[in-house]
Amino acid sequence: MSSQTTKRKIIQAAISLFNEMGLVNVRLQHISDATIISLGNITYHYKTKDAIIGDIWRQLQAEQRTLLAEFRTLPLFEDIDRYLLSSFQLQHKYRFFYQDTLEVVRAYPEIGESHREHIRWQEQQLGLMFTFNLARGAFSQEPEPGFYQSMAGNWLWMLENWLQRQEITGCNPLDYAAFNTSLWNALLPVFSPQGHLEYQQLLQLKNLPNDAFTLLS
Repeated sequence: MSSQTTKRKIIQAAISLFNEMGLVNVRLQHISDATIISLGNITYHYKTKDAIIGDIWRQLQAEQRTLLAEFRTLPLFEDIDRYLLSSFQLQHKYRFFYQDTLEVVRAYPEIGESHREHIRWQEQQLGLMFTFNLARGAFSQEPEPGFYQSMAGNWLWMLENWLQRQEITGCNPLDYAAFNTSLWNALLPVFSPQGHLEYQQLLQLKNLPNDAFTLLS
């Protein structure tokens, strides 16, 4: 087994265990047991659990950047909808991070700083989505300068904290229809007549599942 294959196996097992048991409850021995890789071999690649968490964060960040890079090219309404589905799937892949973001960034200051910079970058990219849809007539004019950039930050906050909200309120975290509808509802007030028409057409074209479990497999 190559070094990269071993590291990938360790990372995949760690993500699964963190999701299942919680970040603080997983030790290197758990990862060793799950992967059938000796503890010595694991520590050869990752001296500490912190090093594994750092690699997982960089992997998550890269996947988020890929999603937004693909999405921002031409963010029509159907592209926004695909972005929401991909983001939902990504959240469940790394759900330990989304559920316990505050604890992670407090415990790992380097991840915290990187995460703050990444959030700012995401807000900028989503701001371009709003600007694009404003320019093509799907969104209404800004009531004041900077409105859409501010709204991009609020919309991202809703998206990134969905799992925490579901957990706190005791609602189903696999309810993709609720996730999708909540994020679109936040955009409804800024739709122009053209935007409302396009959104109704989108609703007619798609058939949202009641439970996104099959989408996560």
